[in-house]
Amino acid sequence: MMKFIPLLLLCSCSLLQPQRNVSGKKIFLKKISLDASFQSTFLVGDEDVIRHKLRVYCKDRQTWADKLLPNYYYGDRTDSVWHVKLNHKQIKLCNDFLQKARSLPQQCEQHFTFFTSVITPTDTLIIQGECEWGKLGYHRVEHELFKQSFKRLKRNRDALEDQLTSTLNGRWYITVLSDTGADRLILHRLPSGSNKYCSWNFSSKYSFKSDCSTILPMPFSKKYRLDIDEGEIYLHIQAGGTLTKDLEFIDENPGADFVIESYSKTEVILLLLWKRV
Repeated sequence: MMKFIPLLLLCSCSLLQPQRNVSGKKIFLKKISLDASFQSTFLVGDEDVIRHKLRVYCKDRQTWADKLLPNYYYGDRTDSVWHVKLNHKQIKLCNDFLQKARSLPQQCEQHFTFFTSVITPTDTLIIQGECEWGKLGYHRVEHELFKQSFKRLKRNRDALEDQLTSTLNGRWYITVLSDTGADRLILHRLPSGSNKYCSWNFSSKYSFKSDCSTILPMPFSKKYRLDIDEGEIYLHIQAGGTLTKDLEFIDENPGADFVIESYSKTEVILLLLWKRV
């Protein structure tokens, strides 16, 4: 189900739009104003619905935008609200977005459930179906208004993933935390040359090797990956097997999914979520 519910309020603020004359000198010739302040809520999904919300408004004769939802995570950390001042191109995009919402028909063809509502002090627009927003849909507006914030988020995520892969690289001895049951594992880093028989090895390019036959045996698994954008840090060890000449897998083993509850250079604690086929 997809929903989009903006609230529009009247406002007056303007920004001088920079233009250049024939000599290349920057001059200011034209004012651009936000047509109306608005709050936009956008719901997307079917069984799992993700709620987006942003607000655009005037304050101190400037135009501002706040990203309110969702929280974009890097590990268990997030920037709760993004607050930015808009330039003339972003203000124009907001105006085009409002005009597009007003121009769309009330009913469009749909293969899934889509619902759009636009509310102003003077009218209410109800738009059903997969209408053609072109390049003026919610996600375009969100990414253009908060472009620098998304770049900062990516840098934070990349830095965290680099830190995690660097920490995991090496051999780890595996034990079960006896006081919490078999759903939690503790990994202790092994020194070079250690002969501990129950170990996992993480190496560069997200490679994985298991030398443990007693705890979650995964002898054919070769890869792992990390998810760090859902409010937790997830470790996914892929299922493995041997591919025959007939393109059939034999000697298969399931993978496993974990939450990394804590980590350091010498110890990692994992919560087992489920085995992955």
